[in-house]
Amino acid sequence: MPNDLTILQQTGDKLGIDTPLLDGTAKLLKQLPGVLVDKVEQKLNNLDLTLNKIEVLIIGLGFKIGSHDLTETPARYVISELIDRGAIPIFFDSCVEK
Repeated sequence: MPNDLTILQQTGDKLGIDTPLLDGTAKLLKQLPGVLVDKVEQKLNNLDLTLNKIEVLIIGLGFKIGSHDLTETPARYVISELIDRGAIPIFFDSCVEK
């Protein structure tokens, strides 16, 4: 979706068309990794734990199910957010080599 969204936004720009819905969607998509990690952090806090130095298992990295393609995978942004908050992300994906 991010690739399609970017293409649509660029086309709108070239044609001089405002794309507020696309712009809002892009903004929301950028926030989702943080929202997900917030939820993980809240669950840990309920157990008197923090993200700092805790291993978090990410299952599935490919852009699409059953794909080894990591281009624009949302997992990359989730992993980055986890690292920024002190977590240690580990992953499993049978289609992606380490």
